[in-house]
Amino acid sequence: MPSYSCCARPEASHGYPYLVFDCEKKLHLPLIAFAKDAQVRLASSSLQKYLTGILPWFTWLETDPWQVRANHQWTDPPDLVRSVIREYLVSRLECRVRDHPLGGEFLQTTEACVNSVRILLASLKLFYRSAITHGYYQHTNPLSGTFTELAESARREMVQDTDGSLRPKMPDRSGVDVPSRAGRLTDSYFLLKDEWIPQVVTDTTLPQQILDGGRALKKQGKDWGLREECMISLLFETGARVSELMALTLGDWKRRGLKDSAWTRNKGSRKRRAKFVCFSEDTVKLLKKYVTTERAAIDPLHWTLDTYLACADRREVDLDEVPIFLSKRGTPWTVASFRTHYWKKACAASKIDVDPHQARHWYVSQALACIHAQARAGKTTVEQGVAELITYMAWRSGERVMQAYNHFYNATNHATIQKDIFQLLRTSSKQKPPSTMQKPAPQKISSLMPAEKQQAMPHEEQQLEKQNAVYAFLIGTGGYRDDLIELLTAE
Repeated sequence: MPSYSCCARPEASHGYPYLVFDCEKKLHLPLIAFAKDAQVRLASSSLQKYLTGILPWFTWLETDPWQVRANHQWTDPPDLVRSVIREYLVSRLECRVRDHPLGGEFLQTTEACVNSVRILLASLKLFYRSAITHGYYQHTNPLSGTFTELAESARREMVQDTDGSLRPKMPDRSGVDVPSRAGRLTDSYFLLKDEWIPQVVTDTTLPQQILDGGRALKKQGKDWGLREECMISLLFETGARVSELMALTLGDWKRRGLKDSAWTRNKGSRKRRAKFVCFSEDTVKLLKKYVTTERAAIDPLHWTLDTYLACADRREVDLDEVPIFLSKRGTPWTVASFRTHYWKKACAASKIDVDPHQARHWYVSQALACIHAQARAGKTTVEQGVAELITYMAWRSGERVMQAYNHFYNATNHATIQKDIFQLLRTSSKQKPPSTMQKPAPQKISSLMPAEKQQAMPHEEQQLEKQNAVYAFLIGTGGYRDDLIELLTAE
C-alpha cells in the first residue's frame, strides 16, 4: 500500500534535514519546509518523532476510501480540516471527542495511544504554522482555537493603585509591579485530557440517599413525585444513561410485555433501539402507577395506560411516539430539567454532591462486586460475568472499559484477602496451641475425651490447619493456590 515516507539528508548548507515523499513518491515541499523550520526549536530526536508522527495522517488522507471520495485535502478550510482530523483521531487513535464550553474540543484516549495523539496534534499545529509562513496554506491555522480570547480578556494587564484607580501594568522586568504568575493559556483547538478512567462508586446507600433527599423536598411542599421516584429507581437499577431513559416510549416498554424490561436507544445508535434495560418488579408497579395517575393528569389527551393500549390495538395511535416521561407542561421531559430541578436539589437536601452519570458507575461497580462474589462462591466465573455485563451495557469497547474498572477491583479483591489474613492472624495470636508433649495420640481421643470434646476437636484441627496454611502463604512456602484463596475468603 502506498504511503508517505522520509529520509534524512547529510548536513549541508541548504539546511533541509529531511526529504519527504508522498504516496506517489514525489517530493512534498511543504513537509520538507516544515522539517527545516521545526529543527530550529526541536532536538534532532524530537524532530524525527514529529515528522514520522505526522506522515500516517497524510497517508490516511490520500488513501482512505471515504476521504478520497470526498476529495478532502490538507489545504481545505480550517473547519473541514478539523473534521478530517477529528475523524482520524476517533477511527485510528481511539479518541473520544466532546465540545469545549468555550470553543475547541476535548480529547480522551487510551494509555496506548496518548503519545501518538500528542505528537500528531503538536506536529500538525507546527506544520500548518510553517505552511502559512511559506504560503502553502491560505487560511488560518486549523489547529489553533479562538476560544482563549475570552479567557485572555479576563486577564487584562491592569493593576490597582493605592487610590483605587486602574492603570496599565508595567512589564515584569521593570520591577515596578509584581510579576504575573498566571500560566500561559493554550491556543490549541484540540485539548488532550488524561486517559479516561471510570469512577468506581462503592457506597451501597447512594440510591437511598438520593430518594431520601427527594422525599424531604416533598415534605417541604416542593415538586417531587412518582415520576422522579421512577427515574431514580431506573437509573440505579438499569445502569442506563439519563438520556436513554428519557427517550423511553410506551412502545419500547410494550415490546417487552410491559414487564420488567424495555428497549432503548444506546449512545451512538443513531436513534435505533439497540439494547434493552431491566428493572425490578417494584419499579414496574411504580411505572404503571405513574402512567395511570400523574402522567395521565398532564397528558395532552389525559389518557391512561389502558387507554393508550386499546387505541394502539385499533391502530389509532403509535406507541413509539408516546414518551413515558412528560414535563409538567405535557411535553417530553428533558435531561436538563431532571438534572437541574430534581437531581441536584435532592442531592443538596441529602448534603451530597453527585452527578447523575455516577448512577451508571454505581451500577457497574455493584455488578462487578456481585460477579466477583459469585465467582468466589463457585457459581460463575469472572470472565463469564464480565462478558454478560458487557453485552447488557452494549459497550462497543467493553474490554477496554472493563480493563479500567479492573485496576480498582483487582486491588479491592486483594484487600479483602488481606482482611481475612489479618483476622486469621489475630485469631491465632489469641489461641495457644497445645504442646506436642501433652497431645494425646489420635487413636486414644475417643476413649480419653467426653463426647462434646470429640465434636470440638475437628474444628480446632481445622483452625490449626488454616493458621498453618496462612503462615506458609505469608512466608512464601505454601504457594498461591485456588484452594488457599478459598480458605482465606471462607471466614
